[in-house]
Amino acid sequence: MPSPFYREAPELLSQGDVILDVPWGLIEAPVSICRPDDTAPHGKARHSVIEPWTMRGAGLPWSKDPERVHAIGWTGMAMVLWHDCEVSKAENQKRHRTEKEFAAVAPIMSMDRLSAATPELLATLKEGVRNGEHRSYFFLPALNHGSISVPESYV
Repeated sequence: MPSPFYREAPELLSQGDVILDVPWGLIEAPVSICRPDDTAPHGKARHSVIEPWTMRGAGLPWSKDPERVHAIGWTGMAMVLWHDCEVSKAENQKRHRTEKEFAAVAPIMSMDRLSAATPELLATLKEGVRNGEHRSYFFLPALNHGSISVPESYV
C-alpha cells in the first residue's frame, strides 16, 4: 500500500475498516412505519407516518418491536465503528442466526462536501480537519491503489 495509514484488507471485519459500496441510511422524522397488508395484493404493504411524540419520555408510539420503518438510504464507503469483539460476537458464541449479520458503520464523505460561510472559513475548516483539530471529524487521507481511488475524506 502506498500510505502507512491504510493496510491490505484483513480476513475478518475489524473496527476502523473501510468498506466500499455499503448501504447506510437515515430515518427521517416523523417516522413512517411499514407493515404487511393482508387485504392488499400479494407482496404489498401499508405505510404511514406515526404521530410525532411530543411528551418527554413518552416513548415511541408503535405497537410491536421490532418495527419496519422507511428510511433514506445511500451506498458508498463507510467505516466500521464497532469493536472487533462486537463484530465477531455471533461467531465466537457459535450462534447461528437467521437474520443477516450487521455492524455499526459511519459514512465516509469527501472533503469537497464540507461547507462554510466564506471561502476563507472553508479553507480553515479543511485544514483543521486534516490536522485533527475538530473532534466531530475523523480525517482520511487520499488513496490511489490499483482500481481504488479515494479522495481526501472524513468520517
